[in-house]
Amino acid sequence: MSTESLGFAKFDHPRHGSFDDPAAVLSNEQLSDAEKEEVLRDWKADLKRRFGDITPLSGEQHHDLDEAIERLAGART
Repeated sequence: MSTESLGFAKFDHPRHGSFDDPAAVLSNEQLSDAEKEEVLRDWKADLKRRFGDITPLSGEQHHDLDEAIERLAGART
């Protein structure tokens, strides 16, 4: 079993805590919508910084982050 994908499975945000997946960010009731968006965008930027362009392993995680950001934006309208 490859452990390469484990690098995509969790994100430790320096101010807002650790998250197992984008859904955990969205369901966190302690964060405002702006803070949730900050975490999701920082997570995506971290993946890009660490791994460059989307790879097959990171593609699903990028998609999940994009979807969570869109869902959050849609909830505000």
